[in-house]
Amino acid sequence: MTVDISTLQYFYIGLAAFLVGFTKTSVGGVGILAVLLMAMAIPGKASPGVLLPMLIAADIICRYLLQAGLPVAYTYWPATINNHRYSAGVLRSSDCYRSEL
Repeated sequence: MTVDISTLQYFYIGLAAFLVGFTKTSVGGVGILAVLLMAMAIPGKASPGVLLPMLIAADIICRYLLQAGLPVAYTYWPATINNHRYSAGVLRSSDCYRSEL
């Protein structure tokens, strides 16, 4: 199965990837823009499936920075953990979580 993606959709995906990385610096409210851009680029239920690997990769990169001994990265890690807890709580309370796939 192939998917035709236009140049504008590639731009949206790239900008969403940038915003995901920017979100990991604990800037509040930027993550929702990444979700919106991804939904505009890839409609339907495939959008979270593309965004999730971006989030996982950003977490791995942040963890690598922590192990590298960069003191600045230590200040971002607690905010990242809290962001995941908050996101999990929102997903559990939403109707999308309870609906059938």
